[in-house]
Amino acid sequence: MKIFFSDSETGARRDAYEADLDEAIDVFYELSDLKGSFFGLVNDSGKIVQFAWMDNDKWTINIPLPERLGALHKFGDYETCQQVIIDYFNGISPELLDGLEFEEF
Repeated sequence: MKIFFSDSETGARRDAYEADLDEAIDVFYELSDLKGSFFGLVNDSGKIVQFAWMDNDKWTINIPLPERLGALHKFGDYETCQQVIIDYFNGISPELLDGLEFEEF
């Protein structure tokens, strides 16, 4: 699995690189709680799930679906995001997450 991220406070930023689950969780939790901070995962098939910080313990979970010209999204807290990260590393599609809504680009 590859991860990518950007931290609004520190300016730290990495394009997609190989990481294990422990590193992914650590990077996610170390991101600053500021608008503009984001974290993402890319699986071996190139499917992406990304998380953007919105507010105190509130993240947008976004799954781009370019073939449908849109994305699935919902809001989640840290615990929900962590579970999505763990599940994705274990091969479970984030598209199965309850409460996702489709929005066109």
